[in-house]
Amino acid sequence: MYDHMSATPTGIDNTWTVTPPTGVSVIGVAGSDLYGNPGTATYATSTYTLTVDTVGSGSVTKNPEQASYNYGDVVELTAVPVDGWSFSSWSGSLSGSASPSSLTVTGDMSVTATFIQGGYSLMVSTVGSGSVAKVPDQASYHLGNSVELTATPAAGWSFSGWSGDLTGSTNPATLAIDADPSVTATFIRNEYSLTVTLVGNGHIDLDNVGPYYYGDVVELTAVPVDGWSFSSWSGSLSGSASPSSLTVTGDMSVTATFIQLTVYGIFGNEEGASYTDVRSLLNMPHGSHFVCDETGILQSISVYMYASPGSTVQCAIYTRDSALSGTLVAVSEQKTFPQPPQTTIGKHLR
Repeated sequence: MYDHMSATPTGIDNTWTVTPPTGVSVIGVAGSDLYGNPGTATYATSTYTLTVDTVGSGSVTKNPEQASYNYGDVVELTAVPVDGWSFSSWSGSLSGSASPSSLTVTGDMSVTATFIQGGYSLMVSTVGSGSVAKVPDQASYHLGNSVELTATPAAGWSFSGWSGDLTGSTNPATLAIDADPSVTATFIRNEYSLTVTLVGNGHIDLDNVGPYYYGDVVELTAVPVDGWSFSSWSGSLSGSASPSSLTVTGDMSVTATFIQLTVYGIFGNEEGASYTDVRSLLNMPHGSHFVCDETGILQSISVYMYASPGSTVQCAIYTRDSALSGTLVAVSEQKTFPQPPQTTIGKHLR
């Protein structure tokens, strides 16, 4: 007879009730007599099942691993998540989030292990001036997700390449999430050229000879040689102002056009002067203007120069030296006129 099994009479018919301990089942009783003595009870230990279910991606190991368990058996349960998932908690006959965790069998048991998908953060940084767009743009990603990264340089910059968990210079590029990735996009500053072309005789002074970058401001000054005048800018710069400022936005090309001045002019007071003699003496070109005193001595000569009829005229006044040798020695004045001076007596020198 089982040590803890008891039998109790229930009436005058000598019926006995057999009460087994927890976890034991009575199969049968035999051999009771007419005097009320109990017979022998046959018993067997009860067995129980342990059912384990999962929510999410993972598995559970049991130690010991058996088809059934006896009352009071202790089973150790270990939750094993797959990559990209983590164990969250137990429910049913077991609670909490410890893994492994022990379960004492007290009957048919049912346990559920819940797994949750892990979230990975994607850190993107830049070197230089530019930005990176993520598609999809999320705070976190799951294992196996794909993210498309597109690098967009700022004006005057170029995308150079990726580093970190993404390499190469393909843009856009796709990154497969397998951990907490970190990616750096590198941008480099563009260097631009400034090409200056001259038409006519003169040169250009630059306040900055390069290298040039986006947004740089360069001042260009057109300097004509004697007998020439600056006309205009063309290409990446326009107008006729000199100096003029150019803002660099790429490879720049500027043409400076100079035009040759033509000598025109008027003749001075005809009274008391020998035009032919004076002109021969000073070897002045047609259109020169001279002024004589009352005795016919040459006092000054004015030469009017302009690029084309109707354009602005530059007037240079030259004065004879004190020895009256006919040599031009100095520029004493410069004036600007809206149009060439007119003459009615120039025919005398043709």
